[in-house]
Amino acid sequence: MHTIGLLDCNNFFVSCERLFRPDLLHRPVVVLSSNDGCVIARSNEAKALGIPMGIPYFHVKDICATEKIVVFSSNGALYRDISRRVMHIVAALGTQYEVYSIDEAFFTVPTDVCTKTLVRRIRDTVWTAVGVPVSIGIASTKTIAKYANTMAKNADDIGVLDDAAWYVAMSSCSCGALWGGGGRTAATLRTHGIHTAADIQQRGIGTMRVVLGIIGERLYLELTGSVVDPVGAPHEDIEQQSVTSSRSFAQVTTKRSELRSAVGYHTVRLAEKMRARGKVAGKVLVRITPGRHDREYDAVYAASALMAYATNDTRNLLKTALALCAEVYTPGVRYKKRVSP
Repeated sequence: MHTIGLLDCNNFFVSCERLFRPDLLHRPVVVLSSNDGCVIARSNEAKALGIPMGIPYFHVKDICATEKIVVFSSNGALYRDISRRVMHIVAALGTQYEVYSIDEAFFTVPTDVCTKTLVRRIRDTVWTAVGVPVSIGIASTKTIAKYANTMAKNADDIGVLDDAAWYVAMSSCSCGALWGGGGRTAATLRTHGIHTAADIQQRGIGTMRVVLGIIGERLYLELTGSVVDPVGAPHEDIEQQSVTSSRSFAQVTTKRSELRSAVGYHTVRLAEKMRARGKVAGKVLVRITPGRHDREYDAVYAASALMAYATNDTRNLLKTALALCAEVYTPGVRYKKRVSP
């Protein structure tokens, strides 16, 4: 029997930049996406100043200057290199592990070891060997481990939820705070009077299956301690073949919300296609084309990002695609076609 851990590098891109600028410790820092389009990482100090994630940089440029926020352009090669160093430490545990994103990894914890001693050793080793602060959540399933990791960020960077502790925490754990439970999922659950993890447990697997289908069933099982998504081996090979989803809007649009919705829809479809074909993606490209009669028709509105590790996980791809969508969006342009390989 094993429990599952989730290691998450704190404010990862900012932490990477601070490795070479120790004078920036405790100072507000933000990191921008490629082409300096939008904010993709913030230090705790920048968060406290009200800098939102994903906001276009030109919206907060004056605030950054006034508050003396240090601004960095994204350095993907550096972040991937430091990520590999962190993941090598996780791999050295000798247990099963799975890289989830550039700054997160799941790993198994044998029950014959002292859990808190092990996670403290991992946390301290990463800090000593790499210089990046991490938080670690431990629980019986990935979904609960994700929540435990969130709790860890408000403690000493370690959160352990055994069955008894999780039973107590369920009543205060909102559905929106659950891995895969945000946005529309949480809204759907609220319409059925389901607000917390405890409500999900009380309603039972049958109700969750009716409300959310297979997603609801899996969520119920994970929250009640049944491992639906076990920790797997990390993906190493980047698939070169591209998969594309492209379609025009019925009418041109200038609305950011419509573009986000469209890009999100196509990203979900692409992830399903890749899983069905046994493929993984090493790069995500979002390209949005203005209408043929628009004065901006010849302009290129596109951005791409290399994934730290090839994946077909919907959540990881969606996070990247929506960040790229925010980067390429320009107010006032009348968009007609979106492409999301």
